[in-house]
Amino acid sequence: MKDPLIICNLLVSEFVVLVLLVSFITFTFASALVISFRGAFKKSKISPVGWLIVLASLIGLVCLYYGFFVEPYQLEVTNTVIHSSKLARGKHFRIVHISDTHCDDRVGPEVKLPSLIPPLKPDIIVFTGDAINTSKALKRFRSVLAELSKIAPVYVVKGNHDSRCYPDANLFTRSGNNVQELESTTQSIKINGVDATIAGVPIDSEANIPHLISVLPKETYNMFLFHYPSIADQLAKADVDLFMCGHTHGGQVRLPFYGAIITRSLTGKKYEAGHYKVSKMDMNVNRGIGMVGGSAPKIRFMCKPEISVLDVRE
Repeated sequence: MKDPLIICNLLVSEFVVLVLLVSFITFTFASALVISFRGAFKKSKISPVGWLIVLASLIGLVCLYYGFFVEPYQLEVTNTVIHSSKLARGKHFRIVHISDTHCDDRVGPEVKLPSLIPPLKPDIIVFTGDAINTSKALKRFRSVLAELSKIAPVYVVKGNHDSRCYPDANLFTRSGNNVQELESTTQSIKINGVDATIAGVPIDSEANIPHLISVLPKETYNMFLFHYPSIADQLAKADVDLFMCGHTHGGQVRLPFYGAIITRSLTGKKYEAGHYKVSKMDMNVNRGIGMVGGSAPKIRFMCKPEISVLDVRE
């Protein structure tokens, strides 16, 4: 069953974005009409106020065009260095973290991942859920994931879209032997000479989290994958060194100096995007690759799709 608060956030976010879009469009056309009538009936030059209205209208149209047709396809690589006393001197490894591909009818920036990630030279790749918006895009998602698995081992968990909308889609099982789905399980791995443990829980299996974190070895570098950021405070009390998640899309639409308007997260803006230090635990909230499906506007503004590069070192 879907969380009522998540459903509420979904409806509110769609409403807010739609109101902004309608306001932009209405203001643009209203301004154009006012200026046209002023020129037609008064036959006078446009006043400074009129020029400001024209300028504001043009800016609104440019923002709309940019948000719909430009920024959603501008993948941004962000770099974060994480220090850990669990790594011996000179030891290090690199993680590429992606999330929320939301592959749709229309081809999105996910198809660029197989060409953009190899130069980053990751030791492992992690995906923190929400693969597709439609079953028609399943083949494309599997193809992208299969290509990524040729670059480095890939570890994945299911998000809310995966667990609830496509529970029987076999999202990951046909994407190559180098793709490991974490289904309330842990894996002991060696990354570039570092002893590590990676654990992950799919959405709607949260009841398994307490046991999973209780069996994490204290001596290894411990990573945890989950779709929602909301369990960060719980994980920070355990032996989790790095928590990676997504879900928020960074808000998809952000405002200067304020950030995300809506995060769809139970923790609101507390963990909306980027790197956080929660007690001794590092946390990375990826902004996602794709956009929310359904009736939500396919728009990103001041919130580019993201490939997170996490360099873990001593």
